[in-house]
Amino acid sequence: MSEWWSVVAVFWTLYLVDGVFFGRRERLFLSSWRGEWRWRFWRRARVTQSPRTAHLAQASWHISPPFPWAYTLALDDLPASFAAEGFTNWPGAATSRPPPIPDSPSAASWGTAVKIGTDGPWITLGGSRFAPVTNALDGRALRELIERLAALDPGRRESEINTWHTRRFSVLRARRRLGAGMARTRGLVWMNTLQFAGWIALSVALVRGIFDPGLPFGSAGSWRWLEPEQIRWWAVCGWLFLMHFVVLGVAWRLHGKLHPLRTSERANLIFSALLLPAQAMRLRAALLGPLAQGIAPLAATLAAGTPETARVAAASTLRDLEFPVRPTGISETVSGFADSAAGLIRPAVEKALADAAKDGVAGLSAAELLAPPANLGAGVCAYCPRCGDGFLRADGQCPQGVKLRPLDRFNAVL
Repeated sequence: MSEWWSVVAVFWTLYLVDGVFFGRRERLFLSSWRGEWRWRFWRRARVTQSPRTAHLAQASWHISPPFPWAYTLALDDLPASFAAEGFTNWPGAATSRPPPIPDSPSAASWGTAVKIGTDGPWITLGGSRFAPVTNALDGRALRELIERLAALDPGRRESEINTWHTRRFSVLRARRRLGAGMARTRGLVWMNTLQFAGWIALSVALVRGIFDPGLPFGSAGSWRWLEPEQIRWWAVCGWLFLMHFVVLGVAWRLHGKLHPLRTSERANLIFSALLLPAQAMRLRAALLGPLAQGIAPLAATLAAGTPETARVAAASTLRDLEFPVRPTGISETVSGFADSAAGLIRPAVEKALADAAKDGVAGLSAAELLAPPANLGAGVCAYCPRCGDGFLRADGQCPQGVKLRPLDRFNAVL
């Protein structure tokens, strides 16, 4: 084995580490090993039927698929609920399990004057921690939303909240945004794929001793006496580094078009990728990531997830709406605002499921999603409609505080 194997090992280790997402809290990650979208361009760009290949995972850390054409989107449930009477940090219509339940539930009415700020990774309300800063909501977005809704009367406020949720859960909007990002980055992906193949070939040549970059610089070495095969490999090295700078230029331009206001993020991205060619091959995830902001995890999953992934996400979201967690000790104000907010979210969720069903995803009816699980076992006479666990008693509550449903009197909701 060549002495260059350690250099090759470090290079590909950095390449894999560059695709690791990690944090202090759990998030949803929608990733696909092959992110191909078919487009056609008329007077306006319109997304045609796209292959649903993405899978959804929930964890505090995630490894992105190690290919230039793959992608990973970090998604977050909305860490707050908005009702006509007020707002609370208790989430509603969450896709994640467990949902992002706050340590200190709080609520405020629209007439209450509160100061909204940001303290590191937290949104603060009146100086106290209200909710974590996420892709779904940050301090600035919450402040603008509250200022806009507080100026409306209850009837118009309810309509505005409903419209806002309809936009968040819009499957067509999610497909258009993700499809636009895929189409814009397709040329970059082709260049990254050529880079990927070139670095693999160069790595194999280094490990097997076919190419030795140290020959021209040795005591008895000279550029004049290099063998033709060595000269070809040096040409490959030159082509790879030239492609590296071309890719960075294309990525800079694409980031400016897709995210014109994120100047500091663009500078940090290009500077880090400039240092290591390995990072330049993972630019699609960085370019697509901000496009997930303002999109509900359910909408993104229905737009790009596999049919089974879409059904699981739809069932989790619908169950959180119909059978929410209300632990003992939660205040009536928080519980009331959360229940009222769920009623405003429900039409948006139902519309998202109906749009996905029209788009060819089967098994998204409420009766199928909320049906009791099969094969619960002998002696089971009731089940938890939220988590699906079976129980030997016909009444009572599950450990999450959800009322059990007898199997012999099951009636589908909705």
